[in-house]
Amino acid sequence: MLRKILLSAFTLFIFSQSATAETLLFVGEGCPFCTELRTTLSQKDFYNKFKIAEYEIYYNLENKDLYLEKSKEVGYTAGSVPLLIDNKEYREGTAQIIAYLEDKEKKNFPTTKLDEASIDELDTIIADFDQPETAASFEEQSENKIWKIILIVAVGLSMALSPFFWRKYRRKNNRL
Repeated sequence: MLRKILLSAFTLFIFSQSATAETLLFVGEGCPFCTELRTTLSQKDFYNKFKIAEYEIYYNLENKDLYLEKSKEVGYTAGSVPLLIDNKEYREGTAQIIAYLEDKEKKNFPTTKLDEASIDELDTIIADFDQPETAASFEEQSENKIWKIILIVAVGLSMALSPFFWRKYRRKNNRL
């Protein structure tokens, strides 16, 4: 039971990197490329994974103004849809947008699994935690184990949050 909890927590921290900045998608109602893109993004759950905010620009003037403003910010001049703007970068066209998001998914949600050595190490930690030798050593072991768990959680959190802070640092210091 404890092994499952630790493995779940460890996996959660490793794989919890998700998009932290809002990603903007500009589309046009009736545009066949936009319809194809929307379908693919929904099927792959990219709207949720990357917090994509969609804006229809053909019939919504406020969205069109936002489109023009954001296009100018990133240096986009073609004036077509679909257009994805993410972290001061743009991608236009269905194929380019999907390729960009698939690549981003691979980077943010790695598919690596725990190797046998890591599982054995976790088993050893759990076994040591479950078998205290004496009452006095149990208290010492418990305190040491708590610090080890805190350390594991801290490392996991730092791994999960470091991309967010690096992006924020680069943006703040104009290092894209």
